[in-house]
Amino acid sequence: MVDYEVDTRNVEVDNSLVNQKACCDITLDMDDSFGDGWNGGYLTVSIDGTSNNYNASGFGSIVTIPYCDGEIVSINYTSGSWESENSFTITSPAGTLVSEGSNPSTGNLFYSDNACSSTNESPKPQDCEGAHLVCSNNTFNGDAVDFGDNYEIDYPNNTECDMNSENQSTWFYVNIGSSGTLEMTIDPTNGTDDYDWAIWGPYTSTTAAANCSPIEPPLRCNTSANIPQTGMNTSATNNYEYPGTSTFEWSNPINANAGDIYIMMIDNWSASGSPFTLDWGGTAGLSCTSVVLPITLMDFNGVNMNERNKLYWSTGSEKNNSHFIVEYSPDGNNWEFVDMISGAGTSTTEQHYSTDHRDFENGINYYRLLQFDFDGETTKHKVISIDNGRSKQLLKRVNLLGQEVNDSYRGIVLLYYSDGTTRKVLQ
Repeated sequence: MVDYEVDTRNVEVDNSLVNQKACCDITLDMDDSFGDGWNGGYLTVSIDGTSNNYNASGFGSIVTIPYCDGEIVSINYTSGSWESENSFTITSPAGTLVSEGSNPSTGNLFYSDNACSSTNESPKPQDCEGAHLVCSNNTFNGDAVDFGDNYEIDYPNNTECDMNSENQSTWFYVNIGSSGTLEMTIDPTNGTDDYDWAIWGPYTSTTAAANCSPIEPPLRCNTSANIPQTGMNTSATNNYEYPGTSTFEWSNPINANAGDIYIMMIDNWSASGSPFTLDWGGTAGLSCTSVVLPITLMDFNGVNMNERNKLYWSTGSEKNNSHFIVEYSPDGNNWEFVDMISGAGTSTTEQHYSTDHRDFENGINYYRLLQFDFDGETTKHKVISIDNGRSKQLLKRVNLLGQEVNDSYRGIVLLYYSDGTTRKVLQ
């Protein structure tokens, strides 16, 4: 049976209910077919900005790395000599995150903030849908990496600044907490870099994600050539600055209102890889207002309850979520309808769902979750399996306080089976 395995490092007990952030081990299984180790090749695993390199010795090595959902993990591979000998598989309790055979792919292979719960990559901040939330007026440092997985500048609607490309871009949601003028200064670390930028809006917490990536003209932008510092301040004379009309580094400030959310893209046109510093100015205050994102699936799991299989899942946020459909397969290939469950529409609070399936085969059975937006768009989520072999029966379930509970209990439980085995799951 494949269940959601939980590390209890972050478990808190409150009124007999267990709330936790999913923690787990990410496992690197690194192989070398010749047996002399990776000759200069290595994996780089970065968790919340702390990076470590790993490689195989001899015929192979296995490394486990502790990780918790909410942390940003990125996995890169750098090649060495005799790459045809190297291969690796990287897994978490959710399944396989990366699998590379002979002559592995190089560069960034995986990026996620919920690798314990899902094998799907999370949106990167180099793409609008992965935009950083800017929650305060504090100065911050930004990275210049690439333009992400999607090319998102819609040139016909962004001609004000002659902005027709992304080179090394990063996207942000700028959250206005108190009304006033919004100013900023982008200061490249490399004084010869040419940084461009654009701001769209204003939007609200429920409309910002729907406008990401923007297709309308920007509110402010600046692509003036070869000017190190740029941004918005009161010395400006125009909303838009671009080569051919002027070489002014500043654009006009924005008169922002509390509750406004702006989408901002900063791009290193020089593509040097050198980062920047951003300082906020003006009288507007920034605070953190969560942007309602498309559905965020926190988990999807199942457990056998003797005569029925209980399927349950939860979401952290939902946007235009019409409904879910649960499907069943006895072989993992042919799928049958089990149930349809209405979604919460648009929500920023955690939602919990469940359904039961009784007409299943004796053996391993598979389930998958499909989510439907109001506009008809469909998303398929991960497949799980439940072992319904009749050789063992569930005897009881016990929570972390040692209390026997029923299948409606939500939290971490220990399942005791007739064959003497025990399994820890989140239900």
